[in-house]
Amino acid sequence: QTADCWRCRSKFDFITRRHHCRRCGRVYCSNCCSRRLPLQRMCFVDPVRVCHDCSPATLRENDFYDRHLRLLLAGAHFLVSMVPDTSAALLHCCRLSSDHRVLELENTQSKECVEVPLASICTYRILRPNSPSITDSPRAVSVSDGGLSGVMLGYRPQAMNTSAAGGDGDQQQQESDSPQTLLHMGLSPVPEAAAQGALWIVALNKAFRMIHSPDTSPD
Repeated sequence: QTADCWRCRSKFDFITRRHHCRRCGRVYCSNCCSRRLPLQRMCFVDPVRVCHDCSPATLRENDFYDRHLRLLLAGAHFLVSMVPDTSAALLHCCRLSSDHRVLELENTQSKECVEVPLASICTYRILRPNSPSITDSPRAVSVSDGGLSGVMLGYRPQAMNTSAAGGDGDQQQQESDSPQTLLHMGLSPVPEAAAQGALWIVALNKAFRMIHSPDTSPD
């Protein structure tokens, strides 16, 4: 067993008891692991012990779950089209699925729904009114300044596993070699819908930063 606190190196005894942080798993004394916070990212809804070092990141994560995740689940309206034919944009309601794994783009007229698994998204770009020509770009673009005009998603449709003999390696190779599909999601011309769409894009950007930087919470 651990003999002293990870942070202050106090020796454990009958008075100084051991406590472990539910986020990082390290062992601390009560002074260094005194905060109790919900740890929603790890499915702890009730407050649990979190060390001083993990508290700031946990608070930012809880803010994401309380505010931004609700926006993603509620959805927003966008003019969606396939690149390069951005002139044929149709109004879609875009939302995150209840299991937090899929982006659902539902046509508001035909009710047809395009499902884009988050795991299949390989490029992500936030668009602004003065954005250059539509091209691929790395995700996690800063959205702290300027207005937004939409977002571009690039994904590779996941291949169905039709043969047990193929194996996971062959399937992953097929997916990496498959052409990328680009979706252009422009803000609605309706001011209220555009404002909701901009907030939804900000929330999506924070979600991607959490997914691809597991040890760093969204700022």
